[in-house]
Amino acid sequence: WRENIERSFSSLHFPQIARKKIAIEIEFWISQDRLQIHRNDLDNLVKPVLDSMKKIGAIEDDADIFHLEATKFPTESEEEVHVRVTDWN
Repeated sequence: WRENIERSFSSLHFPQIARKKIAIEIEFWISQDRLQIHRNDLDNLVKPVLDSMKKIGAIEDDADIFHLEATKFPTESEEEVHVRVTDWN
């Protein structure tokens, strides 16, 4: 799943965020079946997203994150991850 995240992020354009205080909101849309069968700990879902964002240069360092919001939702459609990065005030 980490490789899928990296592959998806590599095709996107992120503005350069260099040493700014940032807020990140992540929404995970996960199949209802997978939510019932497997443990999908939110912290284990967030880490690969942040690591991938760092690897492709979307963020310079996790230490620049001053607000992190993560939510997981059940879905009957295709699984998705939505990420929003904003300046933290």
